Amino acid sequence: MRVYCPHCRAKALVRSSQFQSDTVRELYCDCTNSKCLSRFVMSLSHKHDVQPPLEKMNGMLEEMLRALPHDQRQALISNFNR
Repeated sequence: MRVYCPHCRAKALVRSSQFQSDTVRELYCDCTNSKCLSRFVMSLSHKHDVQPPLEKMNGMLEEMLRALPHDQRQALISNFNR
């Protein structure tokens, strides 16, 4: 991942980071452009999952299967066993 200066768009170096929560970190950055040399803080955060972890998906699938009536569940399972 590259970080760019919000002022001059030059590459920036992440000097340190600080934990804010399980999904957010603050990045303390220095601009590498000798004509800018700004120092700034950026936030890095988890926005959403494109694909949840397998363990979570397996749990959701089990819940959905349990919610189906027995005959529908058996029909679905037999379709996968073909």
